[in-house]
Amino acid sequence: MIRYKYNVLRRTMAVAMAVLMMILVFSDNAVIYAQPGSEVVIDHEVSMRNLDERLGREPLSDEVSPKVGSTSTVREVGNLLDMTANTLNVKYDVTAIFVDGEPIAYCRNQADAESVLWLLKRSYQVVGADIQSVSFVEDVTIGDSRIEIANFGGFKTTKELVSYIQHGGIEPEFYTVKEGDTIVGIAEANQMTMDDFFIANPGMQTRKYLTVGQQVNVAVPQPLINVQTVENISYSEAVDFEVIEEGTNQMFEGEKEVKVTGKKGQQTVEAQIYCINGVEHDREILSETITEEPIAAVWRVGTKVAPPKKGTGEFDYPADKFIVTSRFGVWRGRRRHTGIDLAMPIGTPVKAADGGVVIFAGNRTSYGRIVIIDHGARMSSFYAHCSELLVKPGDKVFKGQRVALSGNTGRSTGPHLHFEVRMDDVPLNPANYLEFN
Repeated sequence: MIRYKYNVLRRTMAVAMAVLMMILVFSDNAVIYAQPGSEVVIDHEVSMRNLDERLGREPLSDEVSPKVGSTSTVREVGNLLDMTANTLNVKYDVTAIFVDGEPIAYCRNQADAESVLWLLKRSYQVVGADIQSVSFVEDVTIGDSRIEIANFGGFKTTKELVSYIQHGGIEPEFYTVKEGDTIVGIAEANQMTMDDFFIANPGMQTRKYLTVGQQVNVAVPQPLINVQTVENISYSEAVDFEVIEEGTNQMFEGEKEVKVTGKKGQQTVEAQIYCINGVEHDREILSETITEEPIAAVWRVGTKVAPPKKGTGEFDYPADKFIVTSRFGVWRGRRRHTGIDLAMPIGTPVKAADGGVVIFAGNRTSYGRIVIIDHGARMSSFYAHCSELLVKPGDKVFKGQRVALSGNTGRSTGPHLHFEVRMDDVPLNPANYLEFN
């Protein structure tokens, strides 16, 4: 009776080992989970003899060779398999990938491990780029290791293992690009920095554009291995021009105008860029060659002392050169003209007729762009149809200060300045204060 039970136990153990060997020998997939944060590859060359050696026992005799009897079931065999692996603590020799001395993944052999690392480096190399070197930031090595078969958790392909290393086990979360989306907008909506976005989407930093329907990863990765690439690049960039200032007593202090317009030059730059996981983190300029010399700009700068920034009670002309095209009081349909029109080229400097405070600067229906100055003593002046305003509400200005550039905005039939003088907001004839021929 005792011998009978002993033989049954031996046969049961043999069945479990046979099932285990079938899984090991006939498995087609290479990469499998070994433990949280680790992955392994099983050697397809494993044999019953090798397993016997690892268990430290003699091979089973023919008398107790594994045979599944009619009373055995799939569930019993599975339970026996689990019990056998756990009880015997079956281990297997593999090749491990180490990062700073710690194993992060296991592979079937050294060739598979080298293939994983090669694919990892290759994923950050842009086709056609002048790559000088590719290396790992961490200390990455390959070496022998041993794993417990009982801890196997599932199968993965080599490509999936590379993705696992790139993302640190964080599953990608994809977003489908819609019309109007931008990289900045998608990153901000998912609480990502731009560096995070480019790390999560290798290759996007060089493209920097999106297409509708494209899928981008919005999960911030935590790479187990960081890849640094060194690349030589050549590009053209603008060269800033010098600004030369010439003093003139024909203008007040603080005023200036362009005498000679500057022009940027061009240069060819040879540089070496350093990227980690496809994101540039440093750049070294190797050479700069001027291909087009810049042209310096010349500015005329006023040196004349400016008068007080308040009303003097006397008006001056709002522009240096002009032609009177419409006078005060003429009828225009059912309304009389409330100012005087002075024709001049667009862009002509418009000056404050007297010192004071700017109380309005902006757009006003038929006036177009307009500046209104309060001179005190209930007096004010209007400067309308301007192309550009040089002051803002609240600014204090002196007599003769440039406050705008003439234009053709608002209800206007041609480039001119509409100039008004008012007292208590009632239009007065400017010719009462200045002589207009």
